[in-house]
Amino acid sequence: MICELRAPAASGRLGMCIGSGPTEADAVLAVRQARSAIELGYQVHVFLFGNGIYHALPSDTVKSNFFGFQQLMQDGAQVTVCSNMARAQGVTPEAARTGVRFGSLLEFSELITGCEKVLVFGGQHGGQA
Repeated sequence: MICELRAPAASGRLGMCIGSGPTEADAVLAVRQARSAIELGYQVHVFLFGNGIYHALPSDTVKSNFFGFQQLMQDGAQVTVCSNMARAQGVTPEAARTGVRFGSLLEFSELITGCEKVLVFGGQHGGQA
């Protein structure tokens, strides 16, 4: 289901939790929604978990051959990856894209409480992309 976005109201912040890996259809949909939100004036905050942690890697790596995510970050999306899930799968701050933050459930909870809306895409985990 696609969420219809309108111009932002009070906070103007949209939270997106992406648990789908770079090759999954949900991830493509998430990036499209995020781009639309930025165009409407939202501040987009993304939290990566599950297979979504692989979006934190540069696009020249095998598991993150996903062409839209870097542009999303360049357009202003703020990205935080679940540090526990990432490190368990070998995704380190040194290997991550420039600008990706590593955070905990504290950052995740702040994302949810500080946003006008929160959209969730995917959610399986286990490091299999």
